[in-house]
Amino acid sequence: MNLIDDLIRADAAYNLFSRLNAGAFGDVAAQQGALAGWTIGLKDNIAVAGFAPTAGMAHRAQDMAAADAHAVRALRAAGATLIPGLNMDEAALGGLTDNPHFGRTDNPRAPGHSAGGSSGGSAAPVASGVVRAALGTDTLGSVRIPASYCGIYGLRPTSGLLGRSGIVPLAPSLDAVGPMAACAADLWPVLRALAGTDPADPASVTPPDGWDADDALPLRIGVPRLDLSSCEPAVRAGLSQMMQVLRDRGIAVNEVDVPGWSPAALRRAAFLLTECEGAVALAADLETGQLSSWSPNC
Repeated sequence: MNLIDDLIRADAAYNLFSRLNAGAFGDVAAQQGALAGWTIGLKDNIAVAGFAPTAGMAHRAQDMAAADAHAVRALRAAGATLIPGLNMDEAALGGLTDNPHFGRTDNPRAPGHSAGGSSGGSAAPVASGVVRAALGTDTLGSVRIPASYCGIYGLRPTSGLLGRSGIVPLAPSLDAVGPMAACAADLWPVLRALAGTDPADPASVTPPDGWDADDALPLRIGVPRLDLSSCEPAVRAGLSQMMQVLRDRGIAVNEVDVPGWSPAALRRAAFLLTECEGAVALAADLETGQLSSWSPNC
């Protein structure tokens, strides 16, 4: 079975795509580079030349991108085969990937349940095994939520490490592009290929020397000292298990106090910032009444 047949079958089962357009896929022939042989899916707010990044908005389906996003150029240079157009919440604001125009993406690990959002269309093909990795975007958890729902790994990188030019914005102060994969080890080569200065992204920074060294031990990891009594027992057990695994590998894991830590207050402030910046970034779409699922308060 070839790649396109596999994707068509998976799309029929889980509704992975906003639009499934095999003509937009990258070269599936053998290539060279650190990601040669990798098939990587792309959320539908990431520009691929000649393909319309709708960001989950149906009225953008004819707005073809003139050039690749910075992340796409980096992945192409590393030899990856790219699959654009993965489904998402409208305008990237949501947590379910239940799109009013392109439908609901199902969870391959829990059929009949949500794949999470807003990058659920990126998590689902990774969970189903039809792509090795995918890119999502994360403003308030839109990589991490679907990764958790679908039982895969997702990373929101340090701000500025991965360039964002060519990605439809929601809240530029918070937006990040991040990799998703079925195993944690597969996040690393994708992150490595993507990192680097993006001249068109004013928040982009040059990675410090040695940041990607394979022998970067000893590491120190801080875990915020939190009241986890409201968490599900399985969540608490998973955190404890992961901390022990890290310690067993010689990594120092210590609980730390975070003065002023208030997740509820932070969440409220972040949503307010997202609505205000989103109202600017999506002004044309809002003014014409094209967004069916969002009406910001700013």
